[in-house]
Amino acid sequence: MRQAYKRLLPEEKELLALSGIRALHPAQELNASLIFEWGGVPEKPKEIFVKIRSRRIELYYLLINKEDKFITNFFFETTWGDYDCYERIFKEQLKNATKFQYKFIYTYSRRFDDSFIFMDEIFPYSKGYKIFGEFGYLMANPSDEMGFAILMKNNGIKNIRMIHQIYILSIQARKGKVLWDNEGKSWVGRFNLEEKSLSRRILDKLA
Repeated sequence: MRQAYKRLLPEEKELLALSGIRALHPAQELNASLIFEWGGVPEKPKEIFVKIRSRRIELYYLLINKEDKFITNFFFETTWGDYDCYERIFKEQLKNATKFQYKFIYTYSRRFDDSFIFMDEIFPYSKGYKIFGEFGYLMANPSDEMGFAILMKNNGIKNIRMIHQIYILSIQARKGKVLWDNEGKSWVGRFNLEEKSLSRRILDKLA
């Protein structure tokens, strides 16, 4: 269903704020191009699924848990395959999640080198696995983190044990980044919204 931004209810505007999409679109542009759907399931009334499309967003699908105070970004794809805009959206999402006192933001950092299907739609590829670590997302699953560390160690990459370390300026980091780009896998990321968290410190270095 297409809804003009100016006609959204306050609760709906809060959901959009928590998505961060306003970083890409001023209100007048959203009025013209926004397709915004949201809903939940009766047994979990505080979990809200949000699906967004716009002139620049092919599909953005996320879950907002208003009780436990976390957001999960399940899928994000721009209409032009432009991942650069993700930084703008994420920083806007981070600002608003902090404002509403959320604790974590999760993201699915997928790797698909060829076309794949998500929610009955075909997309050409997904490269999130090699991008989101730069923004302060840390591997939420111990098995993912262990697999990453083993991959680095087995290929002679020293002192690189966590995903964010491949983005620092060093010879070992550059080798690790090339290795991960070629051999990395999908992983689930978690951004800790506490003021002095490691996630925050990583993102601050990017600014």
